[in-house]
Amino acid sequence: MDVTKVKKPPRSHRWSIVQGLSVLLPLLMGIALTPPLCGEQATKDPINRYEAKQEHMGTLFRIVVYATDATARKAIPQAFQRIAEIDQKLSNYKKESELSQLSSKIGKRVSVSDDLWSVLKLSRTVHQQSNGSFDVALGPITKVWLQARRTKILPAPDVVAKALHCSGTNLLEFNDVDKTVQLTRAGMALDPGGVAKGWAVQQAIDVLRDHGILSALVDGGGDMFMMGRPQGRESWRIAVAPLRPGGKPTTIVGLVDRAIATSGDAWQYLEVDGRRYSHIVDPKTGMGVTIPCSVTVISKDGGTADAWASAISVLGPKAGLKTLARRKNLEALVVYVDEQGDVQQETSAGFHVYQVAEKK
Repeated sequence: MDVTKVKKPPRSHRWSIVQGLSVLLPLLMGIALTPPLCGEQATKDPINRYEAKQEHMGTLFRIVVYATDATARKAIPQAFQRIAEIDQKLSNYKKESELSQLSSKIGKRVSVSDDLWSVLKLSRTVHQQSNGSFDVALGPITKVWLQARRTKILPAPDVVAKALHCSGTNLLEFNDVDKTVQLTRAGMALDPGGVAKGWAVQQAIDVLRDHGILSALVDGGGDMFMMGRPQGRESWRIAVAPLRPGGKPTTIVGLVDRAIATSGDAWQYLEVDGRRYSHIVDPKTGMGVTIPCSVTVISKDGGTADAWASAISVLGPKAGLKTLARRKNLEALVVYVDEQGDVQQETSAGFHVYQVAEKK
């Protein structure tokens, strides 16, 4: 694996957007290297910036660390190995994955790993807190909409109804004592797409932290966690992509020990008769969300940020932010198109704390 040490900042723009790859992009692409003020300062080896990329979970993961050479070359591969391990457990595309095996055992109580249990438990919590607007048990209905986007044909009402009949967290049974899960209705299937990447990012951060690294960024296709501060900066600066590809970033946020995730229909949607249907599906109706919107959530952990970004997309700007206001350590920005076709922005009460002014 190529672990690259970066010594100088690029001479290009302070921010850039890679369409179709990531909706959140670090502004800090490289800085002059200086010894840290704490942590690894006691070592004789210098602290440098290292970066590596690998493809996992259908997207590109990027890891940036500030560490000694020896630490970086041990920690980064292990962080990627942890992501790969999670993918092997949570993938709904790999037939041999633990999640796929669980989905194949309808009506049976199945003991699951700590990883799968943690993701399902988090999903259940957000499902309850969001009034059912986030749901990890929508495998049949998401499959219907994946086919619809491929064929560019709106799914028939009876097809949606049939898929909804065997979808929903209410059809999952959890046993908190022995960590068993049971899918109770034939045709059910789990789809952790709205939470898995954010959770994997968090697990990778934990690996880096276990190696004594104090400053790092892990980016899983736009689901990010920023640990500590990059050398010489007060925070990691992240540009939030616009509602539509090609525009100027919506805002810039400065983050320390926080996760950020954005959910929206900028690149994945079906358009029929001039109406857009997002890849994000309303669990109650089985239909793709039709309000063009982009939701960015900041949280203390990656999985929570990821799941709530999806939930608010379903709830809509006002109801979503009202629901989020009841939760601690969560802030959000919602950019959407109103009935008049104008782009609007709404934020939670504390989101402004993270916003920073871009220097000209």
